[in-house]
Amino acid sequence: MPDWLHPWFPDLASFLRMGRHGVYVWSALGLCAGAVALEWWGLRRSARRTAA
Repeated sequence: MPDWLHPWFPDLASFLRMGRHGVYVWSALGLCAGAVALEWWGLRRSARRTAA
């Protein structure tokens, strides 16, 4: 098996912690996902208003 296929983290808990940076990484990911969801919702709402 090639080296790039081996996981960098030994278990799921280590992956979620990400070397003590997990809180920053996962909160940033959550904020970005929330911003994308709000943008999608706003665009959909605007399109419905324009079509009506």
